Amino acid sequence: MACRKCERTCPHGAIRVKNNLASVDITRCTGCGACAKVCPRHCIAMLADL
Repeated sequence: MACRKCERTCPHGAIRVKNNLASVDITRCTGCGACAKVCPRHCIAMLADL
């Protein structure tokens, strides 16, 4: 079950949770990592650009 902490925490409104599935709008995401920091299950990982 999605707790929605990432959705509530994102300062850019880049994350939406629907049907217990989070999706990231890459046009709004700045890579700040706020979502990953609050995820209690570590479902979000920030990756460096390759």
